Amino acid sequence: MISVTHITTESGAIYLKKLCHYFARTVPATYAGTKARIQFPSGPCHIDIDQKQMKLTIEMSNPDELAQTEILLADQLVRITQGKVPTIRWVRSQQP
Repeated sequence: MISVTHITTESGAIYLKKLCHYFARTVPATYAGTKARIQFPSGPCHIDIDQKQMKLTIEMSNPDELAQTEILLADQLVRITQGKVPTIRWVRSQQP
């Protein structure tokens, strides 16, 4: 299963680094330039940024674990952005 969200922001580079630093305490998390990968036990989250937005893509086979990861990422984004991120809406699909 795939879950994707797009977040409008001009601060994507800062948020990408902060997310990776936060999650690197417990799981492998790497970033380079405009891309990042956070390797959760159930599957990866890929982050891509440009000047206007962040795109987060989670890949997991278990729908319950996917839902938990969506909440975890959304909660952390709200924290690091100090509430500046609008409502995060995840869109799920079976295929990438």
